[in-house]
This record gives sequence, C-alpha cells and structure tokens, in this order.
Amino acid sequence: MFHCFIDVCDKAYGFSMKVFILVWCKNPANAENSLLTFRTLRTGFPTAEVVVFDNCSIIGDAVRQHCRKVGAQYIHLNREIRHHDYLHSILLKEKQAILVDPDIIFWENLEHWDFSAFLMAGRLIPNFYDKYTRCHTVSRLHTSLLWLPDLEKMREIFAKRAPRYFDPVMHQTALVGSEWVFWDTLAGLYHMFKDRAYGFGEQELNAYDHLFCGTHLDQVINAIGSDSIIAQGAHLARTDIQSLKGYWRQQDQYFAASPSRFLDRLFNQGIT
Repeated sequence: MFHCFIDVCDKAYGFSMKVFILVWCKNPANAENSLLTFRTLRTGFPTAEVVVFDNCSIIGDAVRQHCRKVGAQYIHLNREIRHHDYLHSILLKEKQAILVDPDIIFWENLEHWDFSAFLMAGRLIPNFYDKYTRCHTVSRLHTSLLWLPDLEKMREIFAKRAPRYFDPVMHQTALVGSEWVFWDTLAGLYHMFKDRAYGFGEQELNAYDHLFCGTHLDQVINAIGSDSIIAQGAHLARTDIQSLKGYWRQQDQYFAASPSRFLDRLFNQGIT
C-alpha cells in the first residue's frame, strides 16, 4: 500500500469531491506566483469545496486572507512537509480528489468535467531531458491539475498489483545503463495505471494555464536560463496575466525541443 500519511491533515478529509491546494513559499520573490490561483479559483471551481494547506510559508497571512475571500478552508501546517508526503496523505485517505497547484490560472469553469471512466486525468508530460535535474525525465500526468476520481478503486488495484517496496508517489533517480533517469512525482503511479489514465486534450488545456516552477523559479533559473520558455511564463504572470492564455502550447515546444531519445527507445521496447 501507499506508505506514508500526515496526521495533521486528518481534520480536512471527508467523502465529497474537493479541491486540494498546497502553498509553499520561502522567497518573497515567489509570493505573487504562489498566490496566483486565488485570482481565478472560483472561475475554475465556482462551487467546489476547497482545502488549502499553508506549508509553513512566509505568506501565511496573505494565504489566509485569500482563502477567506474565495470561501476555502485554510489549514496551517505547524511543520513543513514534503510535497510527496502531502500527496501520500491524500492518496491514502480520500475517496476522490482534485489536485491544484497555486501557480495556476483558470479561464473557464471546470466543474462539469467528468473523468469517472478513469482513475487519473491530467496534463500528459512526455519523456524529455531536463536541464535542471540533468536527467532523462519519464512521462507522467502533471500534478499541477490532476483528477483522482476514484481513489478507493485505485487503492484496491494497487494492493493487488504493486510490487513490494514500490513507492508510486515520491520522485526517484536511477542510473539506467550509462544514463540518469528521473521519475518525477507520481510518475510511478501514472505508469502503473496508464491503462486507466486520461491525458488532457486541447479542449481541457485551453481551460487553464500553469506556470512551471512558478513557486520556486529562483531555485531553477540558473539551470534553465532566464530566457527560457519556462522562465518567460513567470514574467508574463507579473506583467500581463491575459497573455498567459494558451501558454501551454509554448511549454509543449519546450518539451519538444528537449526530447529524450533514450527513454523513447526504452519505452518503445516495452521497458518502463
């Protein structure tokens, strides 16, 4: 089974479909992007229950105020937790969930989306070579906006199919032959349930946009370059938010320009 849970989150869990947001901000320069989603949260989810965890951020007061404005439940974590531990807790205890990152902007109402035929739904990130990690990065459904419609069924299947000691959530790095391979957060879960996963199409992708690394750009900027497509998104968010509409297409160009032939060959050979 999934290995870890966070007791501090118990009071937030229930049985209805709801949105979960984790806010983590340690640098004032990232504050605006770390609060971005509150600007249009009720455009994307006008009536949904929203639970916001403040992960010991330096902007706790601002997060609390934004939660009050949008009618979201605010929970302050007294100790900082890791992203994968936060996800573990949701996977273990929820019946259903929608994960939302704080650096997302919504253009349309998403509440009518129905992914009940699947166990996962989100934006499919292809195999690519990541300059920041210096690794070939395995494809996954990105955690920035992720539907988990039936976690009880997922847990049931996981218990029957998962190999011993397999952690489907935590990011992991491995040397495969002579190449470094990175399984980012939830990549293992996606590949385990690939036959029950839905990758967003153009219609879904046009309904929102996400700033990759928006909440921690200071940590990756030297590796990816200040003129990269990823870095440009954070600048647009500060200057003209409407210019971000459809930004996912430019991000796709970034992935296409950094392919991982190594992983593509492995996957084509049936090695996952």
